[in-house]
Amino acid sequence: MSRPVFLGFLKVRTVLFSSTVFVGDNRAVIPQTLAIAVLREIPDFLGREGDYRDYPIFGLPVLRLGAEETDAVPRLPCNQSAPIKVGVVNITSISTSGVVQVGSTRVIDSEYRVKQFRQLLPLPEPQAPTTS
Repeated sequence: MSRPVFLGFLKVRTVLFSSTVFVGDNRAVIPQTLAIAVLREIPDFLGREGDYRDYPIFGLPVLRLGAEETDAVPRLPCNQSAPIKVGVVNITSISTSGVVQVGSTRVIDSEYRVKQFRQLLPLPEPQAPTTS
């Protein structure tokens, strides 16, 4: 069932990385972000570094709430015929599979997986003090 949406003002400065902004009703939103982030003191691309299959985190199943846990979440009554009225929405940023919706959605299934590496140079060996 669709309801009218009255939105006075919406300002979104930045939307990044599989994020979405919806005004109105929607059946499903399924944003997904997969990322490999490498921070190196000396930037250098070594070749075949961006293959998700090399990292088990990207193949693991997503944990979902079971029926017992879903039923335990309190639900508020919803007036399906009343319009949705929103005054002012001011958002600085939405990132990495985030969702902003003014309206109804049946399913939001958002996923964000990142494998991070920090490759730093070894610290120099401490020097023994010299005496003169």
